[in-house]
Amino acid sequence: MDKIARYSHYITTLLNRYAQEPVANQEGVGYQVVCDLKSHHYLLLRLGWTEDAYIHHCTIHLDIIDEKIWLQQNNSDLLIADELVGMGVDRNDIIMGTDPAYIRNPSDFAAA
Repeated sequence: MDKIARYSHYITTLLNRYAQEPVANQEGVGYQVVCDLKSHHYLLLRLGWTEDAYIHHCTIHLDIIDEKIWLQQNNSDLLIADELVGMGVDRNDIIMGTDPAYIRNPSDFAAA
């Protein structure tokens, strides 16, 4: 399995596992995994209705760009990068896209 296919598998495995968790204090709201396997975009959305409010929220957004995993959004308490490292992803292949470039360099992950 090549690197991109392996990383795609890791990401979809994580997101599908996260999607099985119930949404706290929001009956009628659940998670949905969206994967564009051709362009390598991966999302975990929280959506549904709570009483009179419709919820549509991007909880997690990951991309694979130039054989690196970009963490574009993490609106959760999950340590996604650490979990990916635990699955076998090299820290130098994870980029914290949520951080400005000047902050990325001192982190434990790739600077891009």
